[in-house]
Amino acid sequence: MTAKNKKYVTYLVLFILSVSLLNSPYFGSFGPILSLLTLLFFLIAGLLFSVLNIFIKGYKKPSSYMPLAIFPIVTVMAFYLSAIGMGNQVHFLLNKSNLQAIDTLSQEANVYQISNMRRHHKILNDQLISNDDSYTTEREIAAAYAGKIRADNLEVEKVALLRKKLDRSGIVSMAREDGYIVLTMGGFLDNEFGYLKAPNNNIEVGYMIPPDGLTVISLTELYDGWYFYYTT
Repeated sequence: MTAKNKKYVTYLVLFILSVSLLNSPYFGSFGPILSLLTLLFFLIAGLLFSVLNIFIKGYKKPSSYMPLAIFPIVTVMAFYLSAIGMGNQVHFLLNKSNLQAIDTLSQEANVYQISNMRRHHKILNDQLISNDDSYTTEREIAAAYAGKIRADNLEVEKVALLRKKLDRSGIVSMAREDGYIVLTMGGFLDNEFGYLKAPNNNIEVGYMIPPDGLTVISLTELYDGWYFYYTT
């Protein structure tokens, strides 16, 4: 493989990775939009380059047609990786052990709903606090939710650790209800996305999930009973 061909391969790999990974939780609600814009930009640029390459090198040289020949293959691969949620799967594999730890610890700590305590609306079980403060330390959580911690017999150390684990994987809130565990990563209004586990893997597009009964419009099956979801 010539140096120039190696350069082409490098560009193609970077293109495919950028399209698939941009559509991931790392980029929040803007991920799908960024992925689509990147895909359109590179496809248009790639097509123009492939055509111009023929005129620059000469239409009689077989090598002039190589970029144009591989263009459809690259396009199909990029669309496929984006469609199967490759970015979501990479994020899951990197955070799998922490997500499972959140599931286990929340049950041990008797916490069925908690936020990362950074947003305006913060919740611990059924107590909602709305203000512009953030409660990220054990002491701050103990002071803000003293009554709820006593009433539900919670251990503030476990609550604080659970909140820290949410932060570690970019989770903004967790809810456990009716056998579900739902880890919301972001969204606006009723359009949310994140990870979930369902009782006996009984989950399909169109199902409503806790805690607010939002309707699932997209599901990507991952591993060990986990799914990546979008709601509306």
